[in-house]
Amino acid sequence: MNSVEIRRFADSDWPGVWDVWHEVVAAGVSYDNASFMVSSRARGRGLGRVLGEHCLDRARELGYRAMQFNAVVSTNTVAVRLWRSMGFIIVGTIPDGFNSTKHGLVDFHIMHRYL
Repeated sequence: MNSVEIRRFADSDWPGVWDVWHEVVAAGVSYDNASFMVSSRARGRGLGRVLGEHCLDRARELGYRAMQFNAVVSTNTVAVRLWRSMGFIIVGTIPDGFNSTKHGLVDFHIMHRYL
């Protein structure tokens, strides 16, 4: 993967974020709070892992002892596989917690790992 700059969000980022948000969230395929959305143009290049590692490193720097993701859609197998490969485990599942436009009602997972 080429160099990635991770920085604070700026107002000028909205147009690009809005496009990705519509592709990922408004399409009804996955839930996201905009922290780890990756556009289809950038998928498969390791960007999600870079963002995840940055998040974990930053949490450690700030003194956190664990991380938790409260809504990982079960049919988003790429995200589930990524978080598991980074040491997260599923500590709970909300049955039918997400209404996917592609799959209908699907579960979402609560994923956790100690830092």
